[in-house]
Amino acid sequence: MRLAPLLMFVLLTACARFPALDATLDETARAAPYPQLQSIDPLLAQSAALGPTGRNSPAALASAEAQIAGLRARSARLRGPIIDPATQSRMARGVDTSALQ
Repeated sequence: MRLAPLLMFVLLTACARFPALDATLDETARAAPYPQLQSIDPLLAQSAALGPTGRNSPAALASAEAQIAGLRARSARLRGPIIDPATQSRMARGVDTSALQ
Protein backbone atom coordinates (compact mmCIF):
# COMPACT_ATOMS: atom_id res chain seq x y z
CA MET A 1 0.00 0.00 0.00
CA ARG A 2 2.95 2.34 0.51
CA LEU A 3 3.84 2.12 -3.13
CA ALA A 4 0.41 3.27 -4.29
CA PRO A 5 1.04 7.04 -3.80
CA LEU A 6 4.44 6.75 -5.47
CA LEU A 7 2.96 4.81 -8.35
CA MET A 8 0.20 7.39 -8.80
CA PHE A 9 2.78 10.20 -8.82
CA VAL A 10 4.86 8.41 -11.45
CA LEU A 11 1.82 7.73 -13.59
CA LEU A 12 0.67 11.34 -13.36
CA THR A 13 4.07 12.70 -14.35
CA ALA A 14 4.12 10.33 -17.31
CA CYS A 15 1.06 12.17 -18.64
CA ALA A 16 2.66 15.60 -18.29
CA ARG A 17 3.23 17.75 -21.35
CA PHE A 18 6.78 18.83 -21.89
CA PRO A 19 7.62 22.31 -23.13
CA ALA A 20 8.06 22.70 -26.85
CA LEU A 21 11.83 22.39 -26.98
CA ASP A 22 11.84 22.26 -30.77
CA ALA A 23 10.69 25.87 -30.84
CA THR A 24 13.89 26.95 -29.08
CA LEU A 25 16.13 25.72 -31.92
CA ASP A 26 17.11 28.13 -34.66
CA GLU A 27 17.39 27.08 -38.31
CA THR A 28 21.19 26.76 -38.13
CA ALA A 29 20.92 24.21 -35.33
CA ARG A 30 18.19 22.33 -37.18
CA ALA A 31 20.30 22.11 -40.35
CA ALA A 32 23.48 21.06 -38.52
CA PRO A 33 24.65 17.50 -39.13
CA TYR A 34 24.87 14.97 -36.34
CA PRO A 35 28.26 14.93 -34.62
CA GLN A 36 30.78 12.34 -35.72
CA LEU A 37 31.70 9.59 -33.28
CA GLN A 38 35.37 9.72 -32.34
CA SER A 39 37.75 6.97 -31.32
CA ILE A 40 38.73 6.82 -27.67
CA ASP A 41 42.33 5.84 -28.51
CA PRO A 42 43.70 9.44 -28.61
CA LEU A 43 42.17 10.12 -25.19
CA LEU A 44 43.70 6.97 -23.74
CA ALA A 45 47.09 7.86 -25.22
CA GLN A 46 46.86 11.36 -23.76
CA SER A 47 45.97 9.92 -20.36
CA ALA A 48 48.91 7.50 -20.49
CA ALA A 49 51.22 10.35 -21.50
CA LEU A 50 50.29 12.30 -18.35
CA GLY A 51 52.10 9.71 -16.26
CA PRO A 52 53.17 10.78 -12.78
CA THR A 53 52.05 14.38 -13.28
CA GLY A 54 48.44 13.42 -13.93
CA ARG A 55 45.84 11.69 -11.84
CA ASN A 56 47.97 8.58 -11.56
CA SER A 57 50.69 10.34 -9.59
CA PRO A 58 52.01 8.62 -6.46
CA ALA A 59 50.53 11.37 -4.27
CA ALA A 60 47.09 10.95 -5.85
CA LEU A 61 47.27 7.17 -5.48
CA ALA A 62 48.37 7.47 -1.84
CA SER A 63 45.48 9.85 -1.17
CA ALA A 64 43.02 7.45 -2.79
CA GLU A 65 44.43 4.53 -0.79
CA ALA A 66 44.10 6.54 2.42
CA GLN A 67 40.48 7.30 1.60
CA ILE A 68 39.84 3.63 0.84
CA ALA A 69 41.39 2.60 4.16
CA GLY A 70 39.27 5.16 5.99
CA LEU A 71 36.08 3.96 4.32
CA ARG A 72 36.92 0.33 5.09
CA ALA A 73 37.54 1.19 8.76
CA ARG A 74 34.24 3.06 8.91
CA SER A 75 32.35 0.16 7.36
CA ALA A 76 33.96 -2.23 9.86
CA ARG A 77 32.74 -0.03 12.72
CA LEU A 78 29.23 0.03 11.23
CA ARG A 79 29.17 -3.77 11.07
CA GLY A 80 29.54 -3.95 14.86
CA PRO A 81 26.68 -4.69 17.21
CA ILE A 82 23.94 -2.11 17.33
CA ILE A 83 22.95 -2.88 20.90
CA ASP A 84 25.71 -3.11 23.50
CA PRO A 85 26.05 -6.43 25.41
CA ALA A 86 24.77 -5.01 28.74
CA THR A 87 21.57 -3.77 27.13
CA GLN A 88 21.16 -7.03 25.24
CA SER A 89 21.36 -9.09 28.45
CA ARG A 90 18.85 -6.77 30.17
CA MET A 91 16.48 -7.13 27.23
CA ALA A 92 16.90 -10.91 27.29
CA ARG A 93 15.71 -10.99 30.92
CA GLY A 94 12.44 -9.47 29.79
CA VAL A 95 10.03 -7.13 31.55
CA ASP A 96 9.04 -7.81 35.15
CA THR A 97 5.24 -7.68 35.15
CA SER A 98 4.78 -8.86 38.78
CA ALA A 99 4.10 -5.30 39.97
CA LEU A 100 1.20 -4.96 37.53
CA GLN A 101 -0.89 -7.69 39.16
